[in-house]
Amino acid sequence: MSGCYVDAIIDVSKGQFFELGIRLPSGEWLTLPGQVAYAFPGIGFGFEFGQLDERQSASLQNVLSKLGGLDEQQSSFTYA
Repeated sequence: MSGCYVDAIIDVSKGQFFELGIRLPSGEWLTLPGQVAYAFPGIGFGFEFGQLDERQSASLQNVLSKLGGLDEQQSSFTYA
């Protein structure tokens, strides 16, 4: 997995770098670095993950597995 789609009405620009915050079921926030891959103003945008450390990758993989959104072919992440 290299990124995700974010359904959001905010305006972002392709190539814009920021940290995306995802609230985990535990209530903890997972912060993922990356950049906007493409944008549909007022609708949403594609977010490409940057270098994730082991904790970020493990947390993301864990939550996706629990939600049924990750299969074995998508389970590898790039570590910083």
